[in-house]
Amino acid sequence: MSYPFLLESHLKSGRLAHGYLLIGSLEQAGEIAGEAAGRLLENFNQNHPDFYEFNGEIFGISEARELIRKKYLKAFGGGKKIFFIGAETVTLEAANALLKTMEDFSDTAHFFLSVSSEEKLPATLCSRLVKIRLIFEPAAGLADYWQNFENKPHIDKMEYLKKITDKKDRKEQKKIFDAREIYFEDILKNSGNDEQRKKALENLENLVFARELMVGPAAYPKSILEYLILT
Repeated sequence: MSYPFLLESHLKSGRLAHGYLLIGSLEQAGEIAGEAAGRLLENFNQNHPDFYEFNGEIFGISEARELIRKKYLKAFGGGKKIFFIGAETVTLEAANALLKTMEDFSDTAHFFLSVSSEEKLPATLCSRLVKIRLIFEPAAGLADYWQNFENKPHIDKMEYLKKITDKKDRKEQKKIFDAREIYFEDILKNSGNDEQRKKALENLENLVFARELMVGPAAYPKSILEYLILT
């Protein structure tokens, strides 16, 4: 299994995000989360007391409360806790509970969520997670879309951003985010040039920040998209 370069970079630097969204097969996501846990927890195995795993169709508020209860227990190794959630659907109530838990314990716990599609998650939760696509086939064409967009004159790009924000075209705004993400993920996955991969990693980090701004209480999409284009 090829380990995701973005997550590998975070593990090596010790600068992990509070949460990761693993988009693809549940089996592969579980392997990736398990390997991360093995590198963060001493004497790791699937029954490790600082590792919580949920696999099921719906992750609801009762499951979220159980996760929160386990988060408040003292870590067995005195360090971090790792939570892996594999579900077809996360309810809005559970997502809100997870968001608060992630914010309260960002330094002592890391969360890995696995879904087949990001549309299965509430937007508020999705925007706060670092997305890692384990399969690229469904996004065919998005990388080319971004490259074509990047090659346009600056004034044309700014006019297009104004058009889709004035119309409040959320679908096209999301496409800009997704296309940029796929483009730089592809570079991370396939480029052998360290400088290119470093730049791609920086762009993906900026993308995480921009996504969080888009769902904030004072979100101004045009300015956020312009920031994304200029960084």
